[in-house]
Amino acid sequence: MNQGSVYRRCGCRNENTGRLLGARCPGLRSAGHGSWYLSAELPSAAGERRRVRRGGFATRAEAVAALEALAFPAVSLEPGLSTGEWLSRGLASTRAGTRREDSEFVQLQEPARA
Repeated sequence: MNQGSVYRRCGCRNENTGRLLGARCPGLRSAGHGSWYLSAELPSAAGERRRVRRGGFATRAEAVAALEALAFPAVSLEPGLSTGEWLSRGLASTRAGTRREDSEFVQLQEPARA
């Protein structure tokens, strides 16, 4: 992966043409205008270019943290880890409502234990 970048832009449009101003908006000089985005190139198994862009972050720090999470994923695959065990671990980081809905699916994936 390349270093990636974070930048700020907004949805303001040019009054005459209706085109997005994006990063050229003069309102971006004020702190509360626009939101932060990230852009990075990730490795591809096929060797093709794979650009990832994400946006809507309220602060630069949030965008940088998301960029770092793309570069260094926290989850590493362990040899011998079953799909059900992997899904169970993932449930620990979800919201309560999502956890309740997804736990039924995870239970279906786990083999019966004797």
